[in-house]
Amino acid sequence: MSATFIFAGLLFLFFLSQPIDLVKISKKDFIAWEILQANRINVVQELQSCFIARMERDLLAILDKNHISYSLLDRDIKGREYFLVYSPPLEPLDLEWLRQVGHVEALEKETLLFWTEEGDPSLLVPPEFKRKPLSSESILPYIQAPSEIPPERIYERKENDLVKQIVSEVSADRLRYLVQSLQDFVTRYTSTPNCEASGDFIFNYFKSLGLETSFQSFVFRDTYTSRNVIAEIRGRAYPEDVLIICAHYDSVSNTPAILAPGADDNASGTAAVLEAANVLVNCPLDFTVRFIAFSAEEWGLYGSKAYASLAKSKNERIIGVINMDMIAYADSMPEDLEIIVNPASEWLAEKTRLSSETYVFLGIRKTVSSSFVYSDHSSFWEKGYHALCGIEDNPVRNPYYHKISDTVDTLNFEFYTASTKVGLAILAELAQPIKVGYPRTPTGLTAKSTLLSSLFNTVKNVTLSWVPNPDAVGYDIYRTGMPHVYYKKINSAPIMGVSFVDRNLKPELSYFYAITTVGGGGLESNLSREAVVLPNTPSSMAEEKGNSFLLLKVGKQ
Repeated sequence: MSATFIFAGLLFLFFLSQPIDLVKISKKDFIAWEILQANRINVVQELQSCFIARMERDLLAILDKNHISYSLLDRDIKGREYFLVYSPPLEPLDLEWLRQVGHVEALEKETLLFWTEEGDPSLLVPPEFKRKPLSSESILPYIQAPSEIPPERIYERKENDLVKQIVSEVSADRLRYLVQSLQDFVTRYTSTPNCEASGDFIFNYFKSLGLETSFQSFVFRDTYTSRNVIAEIRGRAYPEDVLIICAHYDSVSNTPAILAPGADDNASGTAAVLEAANVLVNCPLDFTVRFIAFSAEEWGLYGSKAYASLAKSKNERIIGVINMDMIAYADSMPEDLEIIVNPASEWLAEKTRLSSETYVFLGIRKTVSSSFVYSDHSSFWEKGYHALCGIEDNPVRNPYYHKISDTVDTLNFEFYTASTKVGLAILAELAQPIKVGYPRTPTGLTAKSTLLSSLFNTVKNVTLSWVPNPDAVGYDIYRTGMPHVYYKKINSAPIMGVSFVDRNLKPELSYFYAITTVGGGGLESNLSREAVVLPNTPSSMAEEKGNSFLLLKVGKQ
């Protein structure tokens, strides 16, 4: 056996046996993101101020070399499981109890990390405490940079008569019936027969509407099984592009196996999803809509994690996720609805605000924070999907939260009905109800960019092309700097062909395009699927500048 082979084997064993540490990495260092990407660091959680990573000990030298701030949370962590635990400032958790049974580390103002030396730490966290396990795999490939809000928000409010009609059909009486029906299961705590029975109720409700409905079974904590309930309206123009409205139907209290009515948390969100299905069932849409009721959210988001993981493995095109969690309690009126997003999903909050201003007139409070991870939207963030959480208050102000007193008589149905309308309004606007007598929505839009460089400047041209539409007299082109909002028409007259070049753009910016079909009498179709042109990096622009003469020649052809 050669010495080289022996050395290689020893080197392999060395790296194989490298201790793995749990590390908190500050986001305040601008270079941190680039270094994590370049070295494929195993990031298992993103929070607003930091990343949490599992790192081989020798990789810490990379952080030191680049002067990136970090702290060690735990050493030699193989075999241990860690939970984020939510500690709201209005009602701090009993930290002494957690410290007696395990380790507690404060990560941020309202976020604790909890673990034990051995055993299952989830069994030691009281069931009414909000918790989320750290991911078992790296989420780094799915973390997206935020889309910058355009500095000039040019927005012409256009009220869609079909969306207005859809929103008006939300019924407070149906919402009350649905919440009461879910409360009547006494508890919906995952692992109880009552939870499974409530899942059957949701399944049968979707089926009664004539929707394609299915269960997704999943296993969690190695022992327990439960089911998500999924119903679907298939889109006409873009059936593979999906919008999701969801909520968790399980409940919890300090005596969850016996009594956990969970009217606000979260029969309210579940009933809103069921009501959205009831209203939209007979409405043809351009994009597919899925109505999902998740289980095991209160245990640690296990139902939504199973769904989002499967969706990502199938490369599903999920445009956006609207997660409704506690939307019916008002501590005072007028109440507003909190819309919580991570930076990459901020466009969803903007779209929600605009939809509410147009159709509902309920106040919207936007929070952009990667740290609000204790509801089902977080499972989609970790797979790179855009998602929001609609909630009545953050921090939670409901005095009946996670208690046996969370019952239907504590809800404010004026606020609750308005909250449901907001969720339905943004869902309908994005899914696009099809207007009878209007041109068909165009398909096949693609966008390709080309850099044009000189010694002094670099600009970008974007060539758009699409499939011809037999309904078309022409086409209109819309552009924005943020997904799905603040579109501005960029052509002065309808385009006669099936291509268009948008010239002299800034290479460092993102551009989002959609087109419409213009038909006879000037009627205009719904928007097409969005086509995206991402920013050019400084290195790519430098490389292109080296080929400036070639690029200029291509640009003139």
